[in-house]
Amino acid sequence: MGFFDKLAQVAFKDQEDGTTVYYRNGVFNKGRVISNDDVLARIYRHHKNIYKYGLPVGLFYGVFVGLGGVSLESLLPLLIGTLLIYIRQWFLIRKLPIHDSKLKFKETFRQGIQVLPKWYFYLLGISSLMVLGLSFYLPLTSNKPLSSVSWWPIGMAVFGVVGLALTVKLYKLRPHSKPVEASARIEHALREDNTTTEVPAVKNRLNTLAGVTIVFILLCIYWTSNASKGAAQIVGPSTIAASEKYLAVDVGPQLFILGREGEILTSVSYKELGLPELMGKMQWRGETLYMANADTGRLYFCDMPELSCGLLKGFENMARRVFGFYVTEDKIYIADTARHQLRVYDTDGNLQLSERGSPVPLCYPNQIMQQGNYLFVADTNNHRIVKAKLPLSDDLPLLMEAALGNKEPDQWKQFYQRRALPDWCSPIADKVLGESGNPYFERGMDFNERGSVLALDGLRDGRVWPTAFSFDPNGDLWVIAGGDNLQGGDLIVFKEGQYSSRANLSDTFDPVGVVSFMGDMIVSDQSIFRLTRFSLYGSNLGDFGSREFNEVLQGIYHEKENLKQQQSLAQSILIALVFVAFGIAIASKMSGHK
Repeated sequence: MGFFDKLAQVAFKDQEDGTTVYYRNGVFNKGRVISNDDVLARIYRHHKNIYKYGLPVGLFYGVFVGLGGVSLESLLPLLIGTLLIYIRQWFLIRKLPIHDSKLKFKETFRQGIQVLPKWYFYLLGISSLMVLGLSFYLPLTSNKPLSSVSWWPIGMAVFGVVGLALTVKLYKLRPHSKPVEASARIEHALREDNTTTEVPAVKNRLNTLAGVTIVFILLCIYWTSNASKGAAQIVGPSTIAASEKYLAVDVGPQLFILGREGEILTSVSYKELGLPELMGKMQWRGETLYMANADTGRLYFCDMPELSCGLLKGFENMARRVFGFYVTEDKIYIADTARHQLRVYDTDGNLQLSERGSPVPLCYPNQIMQQGNYLFVADTNNHRIVKAKLPLSDDLPLLMEAALGNKEPDQWKQFYQRRALPDWCSPIADKVLGESGNPYFERGMDFNERGSVLALDGLRDGRVWPTAFSFDPNGDLWVIAGGDNLQGGDLIVFKEGQYSSRANLSDTFDPVGVVSFMGDMIVSDQSIFRLTRFSLYGSNLGDFGSREFNEVLQGIYHEKENLKQQQSLAQSILIALVFVAFGIAIASKMSGHK
């Protein structure tokens, strides 16, 4: 009796009355009584094939996933495969009567040990020793403080010790375990089964082809998931921050620091800095770069000359998701997008003020910055830029700086009167979802537009959602007015609070950030991976940055496009394999009736 036969027969028990009980879930459920030989042969063959094809596929796929990085998406194919197997088993046994007894755990466990070959125990022991050794070696080679990585060496050490103890225990039990005995009734059923005597060659070829197809389907699902995830992680220039000497540019998991001529001074990954791979808003203060992480609501700082970064004391989880911030000498201002609040902290993280403003409360505020004696906020879902006089008062009165709509003043007054209510854009998520929050669910619950807004004359339709802004050296306000889903926006210039002009953008332009740097305005575009320079009159002066920097950007862009092409190819192959699988299933069914 072969290895897979031994594994399969543990789940079958012959009875004195001539029937066989099948325990498809082992010791966890009662068995099903099988009295018909044809049914027994079919179920036994299916159960054996689960081990015959499932174990190699699972082992191969597990190694493949382990090398590429374990994630929920990578485990999804295995979960789908397991579900399909479970459904197939249910169809095979659904009409069979239930037996009263269950398998005994101790007996089944000992039989399982007997099935395993000796090399398995050697392999388990060597693997446990390697894990135990790595738990001591890896902390010594890590460049991070031991206190920050202590949890995973301890976990590996525990895993290694438990693995060694289990190996020794199982090996000692093996000689005393009862060997798996061949079921006479299963052998008789297999001999008498028509499908195995009439078309064995066809069935074997179909089974082999089915196993190969399943392997390729799983690989294509993993390939699709991996390519999609990789493409999503590569983002073009989005957030940018300028000081007198430097321009910081966020390009996916990479941070670039450019000089006055656009030359690359520093190129470093967030992983090398010990930071999350996706960062949000940024701000320079001297030689220190402050950065926000939207996923965790944390604020980080980096001493860029030393490339030393850390979490700002007292600023852990102070916002639930996207937030804007502005750091001064003694205060840190936070525009908490999900809570629709403006928050003020001291430099130790103590909350001093938390208000939505009046008379119209903030609704999904984004960027925030200080200019002179005022604090300016992009009040995105109220279609405006507002300002609050410093120092801030407790009721936080908000003044209109720029409105992104072409309604007459009286109409705007009526428009905002409908929004000057306590329930306008209320942070329901705080009450319903607590601190966890779901941005998609929140948007559906929180926001009900009261009155439509038309874009300013001269702008494209729907460009009424301000997300980012900056002041130029003349004091004029440059605003990115996003379209649907905050994409494909226009770049607008306001002079003294009045709309002045729209910058010359191509139809494919998708501006994300805008800053004043070296007498010009620099705009980031994450869709085509470029930084574009504009004169103070709105003229497009071409790409900003050295040739080296732009070549790097285009290399990253082509890497993203390559991953998207891989994703498309994998999806096409996957669809073809699904049709092949259906064809195999039909052929297998027809061969069984010959």
